[in-house]
Amino acid sequence: MNIDCNVIKDLIPLVNDDVASSQTKELVFEHCSKCSDCKSLLDEKITIFPKDEMMIKAIKKSLFISQIAIAILGILVGVWFTTSNNILYNFYIMPLVGAVSYLALKKKSLFVPLGIITTVELMQILKTIPFLSYNFGKAINQIGTLLISNIYFGIIYAILSLIGILIAFLFEFTFRRDKK
Repeated sequence: MNIDCNVIKDLIPLVNDDVASSQTKELVFEHCSKCSDCKSLLDEKITIFPKDEMMIKAIKKSLFISQIAIAILGILVGVWFTTSNNILYNFYIMPLVGAVSYLALKKKSLFVPLGIITTVELMQILKTIPFLSYNFGKAINQIGTLLISNIYFGIIYAILSLIGILIAFLFEFTFRRDKK
C-alpha cells in the first residue's frame, strides 16, 4: 500500500509521542523504510519520556528530603526559642516537627525525640565553649549545671514531638483507605 508522505508526516508526531496504535506505528515504520525524507523526520523528532515509576520515585524523594529539612529546621528553631522569650512557640513547633517526621520517616520517626534531646544538649555545650578559657574549673561546673537544667527542656520537647507523631499516626490511620 502506497501512502502519501503528507499523511505519514501527520502521523509521525503521534509515533514520536508514543500515542499511536501499533498498526499506525507499523504503517509509519514501513513507509519510512522506503522514504528517506520521512525517515529523517521520524529519526530527528524522537523524544524519550521518563517512565511514570521514575517520575513518582523522584517526586517521593523530593518530598522526603523536604520533610526531613522541615523537621530539622523545626528542631533548630525550637531549640533556639529555648533561650528566648518566645519559648511557648515550642508547644506549636515540636508537635509539628513530630508530625512531619512521622510523615517522612514512619517508624523511624521515633528517633526524632532522641535527636531533639541531643540537639538541645549540643546547643548548650556550644554556648558554653567561650567560657572555658576563663576559669576551667568554674566553667566545667557551669556546663554541668546548664546541661542538667536544659535536659528538662529537651524531655518536654521530646514529649511534644511524640504527641505530634501520635497525632500524625492517628490521622493516617483514620483516613487510610482500604487497599483492595
